[in-house]
Amino acid sequence: MRLLYGSAETQIEHVASRLADHLGPGEPHESFYWGGDYYLWQAGDAEIRLHHNRELADELSEPDHPDYPILFRISGADASEPWDAIALNTGLVRLV
Repeated sequence: MRLLYGSAETQIEHVASRLADHLGPGEPHESFYWGGDYYLWQAGDAEIRLHHNRELADELSEPDHPDYPILFRISGADASEPWDAIALNTGLVRLV
């Protein structure tokens, strides 16, 4: 399963801090592919990534969602219910 949430927040550190209240501290990384700095969590089989909505050359990684500069992407999750609750409590909007 693939889940995608967006944030209108422009500071990735602020979103990561709010998510840390629910998931524990994310592991910071840096990658040109993920738009610079990003955060990574593992929860069971789920890989959770908080990253900018841009790729190399400042192209949007999710062009269908240009109003969300920060994305919260979950892959390998079995159910959306706990993720939707976390998103709601941290100000994220479900996109996919």
